[in-house]
Amino acid sequence: MPDNQQVRLSWNNYKNTVCPNASSIQIYRRTDSSRFVDTKCTPGIPKGFRYELIATIPAAQDTFTDNNKGKLLQPGNEYCYRLVATFPSPKGGLSYASDEFCTVLQIEMPVITQVSVTKTGIDTGQVEVKWIPAREIDSIAYPKPYQYRLLRTEVGNNTSTAEVFRSGNLTDTTFLESNLNTAEKEYKYQLLFYFTPRSTGTLTLKDSTEPANTIVVKDLPNADSIKLTWRANVPWNNFNQYHYIYRRQNGPFELIDSIFVDNVEIDASYVDSGKFKSEPLILGRWYEYYITTNGQYGDEKLPRPLLNDSPIIRTQLRDSTLPCSPVLTVTSPPCTDCKAYNNLPKPIQNLLTWGKPIAPCDSELVRYNVYYANDEAETPQKIGETIDTFYSHSNSGSLAGCYYVTAVDFSENESEPSNIVCADNCAAFELPNVFTPNGDEFNAVMQPFCYIADFINQVDFKVFNRFGVEVYRGKTDKNINWNGRTTGGNQLSEGMYYYQAEIDWKRLRKADSKQKYTGWVMILR
Repeated sequence: MPDNQQVRLSWNNYKNTVCPNASSIQIYRRTDSSRFVDTKCTPGIPKGFRYELIATIPAAQDTFTDNNKGKLLQPGNEYCYRLVATFPSPKGGLSYASDEFCTVLQIEMPVITQVSVTKTGIDTGQVEVKWIPAREIDSIAYPKPYQYRLLRTEVGNNTSTAEVFRSGNLTDTTFLESNLNTAEKEYKYQLLFYFTPRSTGTLTLKDSTEPANTIVVKDLPNADSIKLTWRANVPWNNFNQYHYIYRRQNGPFELIDSIFVDNVEIDASYVDSGKFKSEPLILGRWYEYYITTNGQYGDEKLPRPLLNDSPIIRTQLRDSTLPCSPVLTVTSPPCTDCKAYNNLPKPIQNLLTWGKPIAPCDSELVRYNVYYANDEAETPQKIGETIDTFYSHSNSGSLAGCYYVTAVDFSENESEPSNIVCADNCAAFELPNVFTPNGDEFNAVMQPFCYIADFINQVDFKVFNRFGVEVYRGKTDKNINWNGRTTGGNQLSEGMYYYQAEIDWKRLRKADSKQKYTGWVMILR
């Protein structure tokens, strides 16, 4: 029998009256009556009938109170129970299931009956929530005044739950929330119900309803049909009912079909293969759909049917034919003249260009994907997308690397890679033969007069006197900036010195990255 959002079960003592060797009793529950008819052929409860094992108790026990593990049961639902006995080893096994017992709770709590998307939009969406007031509440045990508080949570998001509505008027049973992203997000609503104990005179939470979520619809298009799947996590039963599929192209929505959602399904599904009005679906044309789910509570005193609309989903057939590959050309700025090159606008970049595919290739493209690798030994990775037939790129000023491009059509089919084209940095580097560190700040340091700093990782610079003795060494900056002193900072005398510069270049081939430059330089003071 129901008792204040819990159900007390009792039965003839199985161990004393039926099977003394039974070891335990399993208690199963489901929402709404099943179609399971025990033919005494299968022990236990067959899979697929959505019964949940809620407790296992000693076989000698003949009562049990179901309070949903302290969470309490929800008004409006019909709760159905079956019992199964278990037996000890070595034979073990299960008994046949008991007859089904069903009951409904008094409506001592509000009952959510609708969470329907009334408008689809990124930031203009709307959801309408409706509920039934607590019609059968014991006003002596739970005195007035009462209050509703409606909470909304974005499913899959870590943001906190927001209170979106509050009212002390029990006739307020509808709330329309606006400015939501119903096009992309799922929302969960839960109603809290407060009463006012005479002992305190302050609002106190009696209980909360089970959450009710907006419907989630997904599309799985292929070349000649579009499959829709949907689910709705709600406290009422959406199974064993007909759900309705609506579609539009340019005009208003039309009911194109209905589908019976069976009791054992989790996600409902429907395939639109173009049978409505015998009009096949057309490749490249956009179609919009929404689903109206049909459900009910087990309590016949509550409204039926409970109809809820999903968000509108926009989709089209998916073409399985790959687009043709583009033909790629890469152009780099010439660097034979160091001074002219260094005066070019920054950043200096490679220009990638390609042509659009033409018939018989797929010309209904939505973008191109660009792939790049630092050197020819690496596998190119995607670095960008563009709707144009050109793309500019450099990696921290370096032009070295390999590229390819792919074309993507409206069905997200990606072509095979284009031809791979590689570019390289030039290793232009020249040092002067004389500098004058004499204190007049003119020509006071030795630095290259032809080089491109962006193409250099590091310079290892050494200086030797005429006897071959090393007088200076430094992993210097790219400009070298040697001031004519030893490594220890002592001033060197005038004369001829010899240098060796080992440069780590940013090059296309790693084998080309290390180069050594030697020569002589005169210090004049």
